[in-house]
Amino acid sequence: GPIQRIGYLEADLAKLTAAYERHIHSNNSSDRTTGPTVPGAAAPPSGDGAALEVADTHMAAVAIYPAGTIAAEGPAPVAWQDVVVAQTADDRLIALEAADGTQRWAYDSQVPLLTLRGTATPVVEDGFVFAGFGDGHVTAVDAASGAPLWNHRVMLPQGRTELDRLVDVDGTPLFAAGLLFAASYQGKLKALRPNDGTVVWELPASTHLNLAQGYGHIYLVDNDAVLAIGQRDAAVVWRNDALKNRGLTSPTAFGNYVLVGDAEGYLHVLAQSDGRFVARAKLGKGLRTPLAEVDGVVYAISDDGRLTALEIKRRS
Repeated sequence: GPIQRIGYLEADLAKLTAAYERHIHSNNSSDRTTGPTVPGAAAPPSGDGAALEVADTHMAAVAIYPAGTIAAEGPAPVAWQDVVVAQTADDRLIALEAADGTQRWAYDSQVPLLTLRGTATPVVEDGFVFAGFGDGHVTAVDAASGAPLWNHRVMLPQGRTELDRLVDVDGTPLFAAGLLFAASYQGKLKALRPNDGTVVWELPASTHLNLAQGYGHIYLVDNDAVLAIGQRDAAVVWRNDALKNRGLTSPTAFGNYVLVGDAEGYLHVLAQSDGRFVARAKLGKGLRTPLAEVDGVVYAISDDGRLTALEIKRRS
């Protein structure tokens, strides 16, 4: 179907959310599971027999600018009770009153001279906000008051040049198995205790993308290699190096599979159990935005503005 672009607006978040949901339900409810065959879709490289069902949908693109300017390319705000927490492009955490958008508190961090483009999306768990920053640290603050709980450096900057010293935590912190997982660029993947930031385990890693979890594993993309790491013991369960130089998206765990897109517009489907290829499909000119999974449907948006809804089913 055609793509509808609404553009960028300043408006009330609740009203926009309600309008977006009505738009999706009215235009998309009948097409989610019966989409056409993917043009140019490749046969599964191995015999697991997964089939992709794809349906194009209408798209509503909206950017919100509460209490000042928040970059449209920045991370999404998150809501908790009566506050909305956002992380800005200059590595500030701000909490806004959900009722009227006035600022309740702000948390500032030191911004390095050089950082990667992008910022992690904060997460709220048990009344605390957890966020990663460009100087390589993860912090936990009280969601209601902004009072810091703890601060931990995932990686200390090292090297003589500013490029060598890039250690951004740009992936959203991930909760799984009672632990908080965070990874830095040119640094480490760490499992931390959420209550005090104590390190449970760590291993060398380099990523600026989000993590995913499933099957007792943590999935990450490290220099275009897709890895599964044991949540409890940091063991490398499997590693797939077949997508080097493809410019991969963040991984998404979906059913029995791990999904990654690439800069050429292909969606790759890997088995969570051992990392083998199961299927792939060409979805557009390029996939760079993280995939989203809602109610058993995966949504992917390509660089040419095509929003696609996908289901994965085993061949009979």
